[in-house]
Amino acid sequence: MKWNKGFTLIEVMLAVAIIAGVAVTLTIAWNNNFSRHRKAKMNNIAAILLQQKITEYELKFKGEKLERIPEEESGDFGEEYPQYRWQFKSQDFEMPDLKPLLVTEDGSADETVLTIVGQMQEYFNKSIKEAEVTVIFKNKSGRERNFSVPFYFVDYDQDVSALKNLGGSQ
Repeated sequence: MKWNKGFTLIEVMLAVAIIAGVAVTLTIAWNNNFSRHRKAKMNNIAAILLQQKITEYELKFKGEKLERIPEEESGDFGEEYPQYRWQFKSQDFEMPDLKPLLVTEDGSADETVLTIVGQMQEYFNKSIKEAEVTVIFKNKSGRERNFSVPFYFVDYDQDVSALKNLGGSQ
C-alpha cells in the first residue's frame, strides 16, 4: 500500500467546517458589537439633547415668575438630528400633605407644628413649579424610544411674609 502525502477529504472537510464555524461566530460577535455601538450612540445623543433642552429652559425662565412658564411645548432638533424630537410639560408643584405624619398614635398633634407645616407646604406650592423634558426618537427598527427628566423651577423671590411668624410672636 502506497501512502500519498497530503490531506484526506475528511480532513479538508473538517478544516473547512472549523473555519466556517469561526467565521460565523466572528460575524455574529461583530454584528452584536456594531448594534450595541449604534444603540449607545443614539442613547448618548438623546442624553445630550435632553441636557441641552433642560439648560435652554432653565436659562430662558431664570428670574421669571412661575406663571410665565408654559404648560406644554414641543418641537424637533432641526436637520442635524431629524429623527429626534422633544416635549416640554410643566405643572404646579403640589407638596404632599405631611400633617398625618405628625399625629401621634393617640391622635394628638402639636397645633403649632401643624400650622408651621401647613404654611411651609403652602409656601412651597407657590414657590416651585414641576417640569419635565422628554426626548423621543425612532431607532433603526422604527420603534419609538423616549427619555424623560423631571426638574423644578424655584421662584426665589416669592414673598416669605407668611412664614415670618412661624416661631410665634416675639
